[in-house]
Amino acid sequence: MSLFQRLFGTKKPARAVETVVAEPLPLAEDLVEEGATPETAIAVASIAAEYQWVKANCPGFRPAGQSLVQDGGKAYDRLTLRHADGRERKVYFDISSFFGR
Repeated sequence: MSLFQRLFGTKKPARAVETVVAEPLPLAEDLVEEGATPETAIAVASIAAEYQWVKANCPGFRPAGQSLVQDGGKAYDRLTLRHADGRERKVYFDISSFFGR
């Protein structure tokens, strides 16, 4: 008796195994980080919500700057975040729901 048979037995499965076809994974260059551009900006309802998002989604990063960006008639906050190891990340937040109101 083979090792395979000892581990899994010699009986044939009672039903056929279904074939699963998975969707192909996106290529690395097609992946865009959430908030990395105005097009992928994170919609928020307040400035406080921006900082809550950063705390929850960017562990180890701290705000190092904030600027207002106008693009395509919409207003965005761009936060520059810095990690203790020197990495830097910019995150765009869509603030058009409350900016200027």
